[in-house]
Amino acid sequence: MKKLFAVLLSCFMVFGLFGCGSSKPDDMTDESYSAGVKVLEIADKFLDNKIDRDEADRSISQLIEDFTGDGMGDFKAKERSKQIKSSLYISVASVQGSRDDLAEVLEK
Repeated sequence: MKKLFAVLLSCFMVFGLFGCGSSKPDDMTDESYSAGVKVLEIADKFLDNKIDRDEADRSISQLIEDFTGDGMGDFKAKERSKQIKSSLYISVASVQGSRDDLAEVLEK
């Protein structure tokens, strides 16, 4: 019985790991994907009160230059990043919503 339980538990763990992987969307360059992930990290730091609004604004402004490519995914990621930057001056809830929109575009 213990062996069966161990085998079943192992199978669930292996299948669970498949859902944790992430890959960039097909219509997005590696550079845009990387910049988008960094913007997400900045938004998370801001939401966790680890950085202030001005630091988040400066960091996101620098990253917006890193978005390349002309695919729809590139465009969406850049626009969602700009949306996060703008929402820094509105409310925390607005930043959270914009952050979630970018995460959806990045499939994270």
